[in-house]
Amino acid sequence: VPLMTLQNIAFDPPLPVALQDTANNSNAGRVAKAWAVCKSSSAPQETLNANGQLRYGYARQIDDQHWLLCGQILSDDPSALNSTDAANLIKANWPQTEIINAEIVDWPHEPLARASWHSSRVGWAEKTAAFQNPIGNLHFAGGDIAAKWAGWMEGALLSGQQVAARIASSGRA
Repeated sequence: VPLMTLQNIAFDPPLPVALQDTANNSNAGRVAKAWAVCKSSSAPQETLNANGQLRYGYARQIDDQHWLLCGQILSDDPSALNSTDAANLIKANWPQTEIINAEIVDWPHEPLARASWHSSRVGWAEKTAAFQNPIGNLHFAGGDIAAKWAGWMEGALLSGQQVAARIASSGRA
């Protein structure tokens, strides 16, 4: 599970204070992720905006006329973003497109996550490395604490493989 969700899980015995602190403060990001299926006669360009709510946008081609547009949207507003907000921000970023459908996951407003994907601050790798060691029979795996590719799905998969191998070799599986 993402580190930020550990604050919603009761551990008995409790996690050490240093691990609780790391989990509770691990995420520096406040980003929602928006997707839109769009129609466009030309390839929508990747964008990186220093100003504006939609900071990074990229496109993936579906067929000759349709594209999947994805945007990372700052989400510091106390109210959650919805699919209409996503469509408006995507349309403002790629005005030449015709939006067919837009969806959003506003991670900071998801009740169990309460933050976007893991985004470490300087010096944070040493703190999250503590989760790579088991605490009794409790083993942690995931993209947030991966030794390689931290913050990415690839890291989550590698971390899961490493933990599974460790448990299998311990004879406690």
